[in-house]
Amino acid sequence: MATIEKPSIKSIKLQQQAQLTKLQLKAEAEMEMLDTMREYMKHIEFAVKYQTEITTAFEELEKHKMLYDKASKESDLAQKKYEDALKKPKSGLQSLKTMVTGKDAASVVQKLKTKAKQKSKTLDEARNIYLLSLQGYNRLVQLYEKEDLPNLMQKLDGKYYETVQTLVNSFSKFQEEVSTSGLTTSETIKQKASLINREKDLSQFLADNNTIFKETSDIQFEPVGLDQTKELVVDEFSKISLGKHLGELIAHDDLIASLQAIKEAELSGAKHLVDVYTNAPQTGNPNASMELIQDIQNSLDLFKCQRAKFGIQIETLKKLNVAPIMPPKPEAVTSSNGAATSMKQIASVLYPYTAENEGDLTVLEGDEVEIVETNSENPGWIKVKVIKTSEVGLIPANYIQVKVQQPLPSINLPLSGSKMVEAVYDYSGTEEGELSFKVGDQIECIDGINAEEEWWEGKLVRTGEIGVFPILFTKGWEAVAASVQAEPAPAQKRPVSMLLSKRQSGMNFKTDQSSVKSLPLRNEPTLFEVQTATVLYQYDATCDGELSLQVGEVIKVLSKDTGNEMWWVGQGKHGKGEFPSNYVRINENPIKVKALYDFTSSTPGELSFKAGDVLNVVQSNDVDWWDGEINGMSGAFPANYVEKIQ
Repeated sequence: MATIEKPSIKSIKLQQQAQLTKLQLKAEAEMEMLDTMREYMKHIEFAVKYQTEITTAFEELEKHKMLYDKASKESDLAQKKYEDALKKPKSGLQSLKTMVTGKDAASVVQKLKTKAKQKSKTLDEARNIYLLSLQGYNRLVQLYEKEDLPNLMQKLDGKYYETVQTLVNSFSKFQEEVSTSGLTTSETIKQKASLINREKDLSQFLADNNTIFKETSDIQFEPVGLDQTKELVVDEFSKISLGKHLGELIAHDDLIASLQAIKEAELSGAKHLVDVYTNAPQTGNPNASMELIQDIQNSLDLFKCQRAKFGIQIETLKKLNVAPIMPPKPEAVTSSNGAATSMKQIASVLYPYTAENEGDLTVLEGDEVEIVETNSENPGWIKVKVIKTSEVGLIPANYIQVKVQQPLPSINLPLSGSKMVEAVYDYSGTEEGELSFKVGDQIECIDGINAEEEWWEGKLVRTGEIGVFPILFTKGWEAVAASVQAEPAPAQKRPVSMLLSKRQSGMNFKTDQSSVKSLPLRNEPTLFEVQTATVLYQYDATCDGELSLQVGEVIKVLSKDTGNEMWWVGQGKHGKGEFPSNYVRINENPIKVKALYDFTSSTPGELSFKAGDVLNVVQSNDVDWWDGEINGMSGAFPANYVEKIQ
């Protein structure tokens, strides 16, 4: 019978040690896994918020690009109309028209010249804001890819490489203790463990996948139409709008800086707690404070990316010696009981936000909100109250723009129907038809009153002079625009022209027949109930219920009551649905005209047609060029090529 050799005490101890080492390694691995998962989720949450910042910046960039494209096209068209008017020969009928209306060709040309200049200045402003927005977006993406993304990846890796190295070294040490024959194997394992290196792994990974992880190139500015300017334009006119933009940037940056300072103080306190708990474990858990530190650091990184977008724009404008025009700061006011209180800080919502979590607040673009709390514990968020509804909650801090402070009750608002504005900057007109004025001058607004237009017609009270002026150089124009918009439209139709009245009364004009054809007499347009709009930019529907748009297409506007002023309901070639309202231009109620001659467009924005075609006129404010549509396409055409259908 074979004798069973009893295990030696040494071998039993080695087996026990092996089991103990195995259990320790397993416990360490499980704890490491739990800690890693908690950290991982925090870092993923940070990454989502960072991507939201980039997405928001890109949407803002697209908005400014669209406004620049529109301004460039309008400037090109205004310049073309002016140049065409210069080339237009005089005719006998034109002389007759001048005699009856009192408007000679020279005054029409001057008006077109002034309008072309106004559109050029509007183009400069739109280009300036687009260029600044482009700088901010590119800076944000650079910061993300070169600094924050590598740091984020390192945070997601956590202690993975250190843990693997520790586990391999522990296994190697155990091998040495169990058997001397394993020394060679143990040395090999140690050598392999020393080669574990995150940076080398990362470099090799990026090299193997360089086509996927190549660095993103900056978005470059591309001029539109005839515009060739690629730099910021700073002159006596644009410095005002740039100054206001700089003031808004600084105010927003200051707001984020105040939140950042609070978080930095919290970070200092959390680090102090870690030191205390590490030296005296019985007083608290240092790991909990380490998690808090990670949260705060992520918050600070978000603030850093937000400020980077503003910082590059602020730096650029200051280098160009643009002086900031700051929004009013809160002032101390006295309450009814004599106590001093701070004036409420008001902001405007830039982007709509739908509440996703408890404590969040749903807001719409354009909502006026009062900033309730700037030291929120939630990074990148701010507590506000919607002025209309008094609802309070959290929204993303970068979704608002500090606007103005709530006015004191003693301030008198403009009287209903008042059309007076006050100059806040000097302005020297450079073209005939422009007003020159000084700070403090009163201007009565006469025509062109529209919040979307930057030039209005007015009368300088001090001199009685009438001309166009830039509303950005005045204050009170917002109230004037609002009051005019609120006025009910007149019920009566526009009167027929003097020239038409004389024609209908049987007055016989002796004039050349060709002259009559070159500039036919026409009625003033009458009102129709159906409202149409011309598509300025292509839009492809992204979901059911949206309407795709084609440039030049004329669509019917069915409803503007969608709950969001940026979206309307319309009907066009592609069916019926919602579309972005700033992608179209509302047309005047059309009149029908018949083409007398063929016309072939020579530049983009013009409308071609054949003699005998029937067109809808959607805009006839200009003397020589009208806007119209035929077969779903629209554009400008010479007014003397058509006659009104009776």
